Amino acid sequence: MILYAGIFLASMILVLKKRSLLIGFTALFLMISTPYMAYKFIPGFNTKVHLTLHNIRLMQKGQVGPYSDTRRLLSYKMAWSIFKANPIFGVGIGDLKEEMALAYQQNYPSQKVMYPHNMFLTILAGMGLPALLIFMIAFSWPLLRWKNSGSLLFLFFYLSIGLSFLTENTLFRSMGLCTYAYFLFLILKLNQGDQES
Repeated sequence: MILYAGIFLASMILVLKKRSLLIGFTALFLMISTPYMAYKFIPGFNTKVHLTLHNIRLMQKGQVGPYSDTRRLLSYKMAWSIFKANPIFGVGIGDLKEEMALAYQQNYPSQKVMYPHNMFLTILAGMGLPALLIFMIAFSWPLLRWKNSGSLLFLFFYLSIGLSFLTENTLFRSMGLCTYAYFLFLILKLNQGDQES
């Protein structure tokens, strides 16, 4: 997903800089045709697509099954229900695991309790909507504040980290936080060097 989003971002920047619709249509065609060709000619990709569709159908029927995708979707569903019950202040980030266990026990007692694998849902359920807004402003601040933050490297870095929030609690883990901080400061330092030269 990050690769496709990055290619799309690079294509759009190229279209805007070169003012060429041909580049844009070519990139769009390649982005659509590549997954289609992979679906048709790569058996592993085809299997993954069908398994994902199967998992979605299971969740629509209210079944979870022994699949990691459906279990992850279930963790999203449980976190969303906790947020809806506590939209302003959440349940407290320290109490979220206990609240998730309680929600599982009430609705899906046979399933293994999973922490929500989504940064946004974790913040919403744990700390509420105002905290998510503050987090979004703080996370976006370097992107909006520093000069030359429009470089392709900086934008791709932010796109990668932002998309990782959809499937992981990236900044709640020391590895994710260190990766974010290291590359943020490295890219800002590189951009500062470009401005001075």
